[in-house]
Amino acid sequence: MHFSRLLLPATLALATPLSTQTASPYVPLQYWGMPYAEHLIAAGVMADPSPLTRPFDQAALVRSLSAVDTTALRPAERRIVRELVADLARREQGPWGRVDGHVGVAAASHPLRDPLEIDRGVPVRSPGKARGFVSGGLGFTALLGPVALVTHPYFDTRLKYDPDFVGKKDKIIAGRNAEAYLRAAWRYGEVFFGNVDRNWGPSAIQGALLSDEPYNLDHLGLVVGTAGFQLQAIVTQLNSLPDSTGAIVNRYMVQH
Repeated sequence: MHFSRLLLPATLALATPLSTQTASPYVPLQYWGMPYAEHLIAAGVMADPSPLTRPFDQAALVRSLSAVDTTALRPAERRIVRELVADLARREQGPWGRVDGHVGVAAASHPLRDPLEIDRGVPVRSPGKARGFVSGGLGFTALLGPVALVTHPYFDTRLKYDPDFVGKKDKIIAGRNAEAYLRAAWRYGEVFFGNVDRNWGPSAIQGALLSDEPYNLDHLGLVVGTAGFQLQAIVTQLNSLPDSTGAIVNRYMVQH
């Protein structure tokens, strides 16, 4: 997609210094700082907080950024490291909340989320004509003990023209939740329920293909192990489809 975009973010953080806080949300794959974090990892100046899996745990990413030897970096890289730590680090203890707002405009040569789908599929996905789009949304994060609650509803006029988007398109604008989940994490395990974009595999190449659906699925996620060695699994229900006899079959996807 060839596009230009203007984003106007706003952030509000609320915290109460009550007790030791252990919860941590994920850093979305679309977060503005992800390309910089991946660059630092690829350049060998920052340890990968979670090799072979994305998204990052926010607290783990902050620890990796804080451990970077900034004396060996160029001035622009040092500035980016400082900005990422300032944006992601929590300096308060106890129950905590944050609200992020954003609005944006974009001009694109096609409305598809995945440009590799142009002129593919049945029916064939045509790029259509170039259009301008408007988007905006609010991200809410609440942390309490080992539990993180996150939701990020947003609207985007591009969704009305994306054939892969199956939500409502009969309004002036269309919207969805970029991520919405409950995550409970402990020292040797994690339970997750909701939706968030994931990538399994080396970050420098395309990850394991879990589904041909370009938008994330509601799923149950489980993690057992340490930061250096762990087992991960996701379980989700797919659309029910008829078999060769016409009987409806409930379908599920299990990946680990």
